[in-house]
Amino acid sequence: MKVGIFGGSFDPPHLGHLELAKACVAHGLDLVLWVPNHQNPLKGKTIASAQDRLEMVRLMIEDQPQMAVSDVEITRLVRVLNGMMDRLEASFRQAIRFSADASHELKTPLAVMQGELENALQAAEPGSPVQQVFGNLLEETQRLKRITRGLLLLSQADAGQLQLAIEDVDLSAELEGLIEDARVLAGDSNLA
Repeated sequence: MKVGIFGGSFDPPHLGHLELAKACVAHGLDLVLWVPNHQNPLKGKTIASAQDRLEMVRLMIEDQPQMAVSDVEITRLVRVLNGMMDRLEASFRQAIRFSADASHELKTPLAVMQGELENALQAAEPGSPVQQVFGNLLEETQRLKRITRGLLLLSQADAGQLQLAIEDVDLSAELEGLIEDARVLAGDSNLA
């Protein structure tokens, strides 16, 4: 059996396509298998959807016994895209889970470190290099705690577990307060 594969976007399929397929049959092919693709990379965006083009080809060749249509190109792309989306979703869930787990696991050790450093800072001789080191370590520990809280907050937001408290804010009043604060801070320095 001689089979010809006729691939293209068929956007839309037209009589020129049909006449070419009929000529192939007339020249000895037993079957012309039409294989619409999802999108022709040389043409850019398609006019009709892949399913609509597939159906248009089916309708055009329904009276042609030596012609058939295959959705192999379209279904293959759908499977590839679905697989990619599933992998992306799994990666996203894994990243959310990791952020939540890591930030949760870091909370207790950081709190213990902060407490120990605060005690060591108070016990150190005032103004000594040891007190300075404990002070620096305490600042870094507090910074890590802020980062950890931020990660936990982001993971809760990503998981849809964050409750938002939405309220109206009078921006004019807020700006007036900021301007007044700036005037007080500027004082007699002649800053405008």
